[in-house]
Amino acid sequence: MIEEKLKEKVDVKEMEEMCNKSYERLNKNEVRKVTESSEVVMSLGEERETEKRKNNVILYTVPEILSDDVEDRKAGDMAFCMSFVTRD
Repeated sequence: MIEEKLKEKVDVKEMEEMCNKSYERLNKNEVRKVTESSEVVMSLGEERETEKRKNNVILYTVPEILSDDVEDRKAGDMAFCMSFVTRD
């Protein structure tokens, strides 16, 4: 039986083509899986960002503090917000 198979001619080019087609098919499937999983991850990230920003309040015409120190800018923003909220 093994001897019979060995006697059969094997077309090397045909075998190479079959292997290449299988490889391409596997690569396409892997690329599709990676793309789908990255889309799911991006979608989850977007949902988290939306959830974080859901309760944000946007204030217009807030004066900016022109300081290089982050703490000074935060303190100025907080002072404005407190004066905005506690107005009579």
